[in-house]
Amino acid sequence: MTKAEWTLSEIARFLQQPQHRLIYLCEKGVITPDFADAKGRGSSRRFSARNILEISIALSLSEFHFPGTFSAHILYVLRSFETSVKASIGDFNLPYSLMKDNSPEIIGIVTNGSILNFVIGLSGQPKKVYGGIDISESIKDGQLKFEPVELQDLTPTIQQINTPLGDQNLARFEINITKIAQSLDLN
Repeated sequence: MTKAEWTLSEIARFLQQPQHRLIYLCEKGVITPDFADAKGRGSSRRFSARNILEISIALSLSEFHFPGTFSAHILYVLRSFETSVKASIGDFNLPYSLMKDNSPEIIGIVTNGSILNFVIGLSGQPKKVYGGIDISESIKDGQLKFEPVELQDLTPTIQQINTPLGDQNLARFEINITKIAQSLDLN
């Protein structure tokens, strides 16, 4: 049976991470617990399965020395992406929809240092590209400014899926959201 809520200590054991790393992600605003945030001494944070995926993504990004503000914005846009995908795939929810057989492959791609796109590949269909979000516009003076995100369908303007923004790329970073979700054994 799938568990609905997790505590910080349960997630720390599950992901084999020290609790202080997870507390840091929460205190810096990278992760916002879906069920309950700490509200003083004696209270505890309670997290969803989506939060576990978000923590795993943030920890993966930290391995490449991305700052917490950068990770926080990627996770914020990922939530907007989830909402957009739900419009076309009705019962889509993270991370469970990525853990099924024939699940869509979702890759987050950051190009030129701050342009975020998501590539989604559904079995038997051409890949689609959503995004065009300039993350640097939302990070000013080390502070995040979360504005409503409207992901654009960039598929018609993209010639090659392997280079989502054409030959203009100076640098590129990819993170496979589906593989991270599938590495979590939440059942």
